[in-house]
Amino acid sequence: EQLRRLYARNHSAGHLLDIAMTKLGFDLKPGKGFHFPKGAYVEYVGNIEADKREQTITDLNATVAELIEKNTEPVEVKVWDWEEAKANLDVPGYMPEGKPVRWIKLTPEDAGCPCGGTHVKDIKDIGSLKVTKIQKKSKNVRVSYTVE
Repeated sequence: EQLRRLYARNHSAGHLLDIAMTKLGFDLKPGKGFHFPKGAYVEYVGNIEADKREQTITDLNATVAELIEKNTEPVEVKVWDWEEAKANLDVPGYMPEGKPVRWIKLTPEDAGCPCGGTHVKDIKDIGSLKVTKIQKKSKNVRVSYTVE
């Protein structure tokens, strides 16, 4: 159970990082993510210029800390039937047609996204999320983080 909670904290932290990126005005689409304790990251399609990366790390760390500190709502999870989801949500093409869509929303300002992963019940349960590095990876930019 302790390991499951650790994975939930890391997975939710990756989603919270997406919210912080959007809040800071980055228009980068998340691609792949690796949400495990050793080497956690989210890769975004696009780039953050090298000369802006250190400031972006500082800004992201401040933003995620503020989101965690000020949040008063529990994480919202809703399972939509396929037709209802297609009518109300931006369902990605990789979702299997005809199957229920599990939608997760971490904060009130979060638009939410489809996700079948394990999440915390409240983002305060993440603890401390720290962005450690931003680096270019081919056509993407990788934002690495730790959860403490």
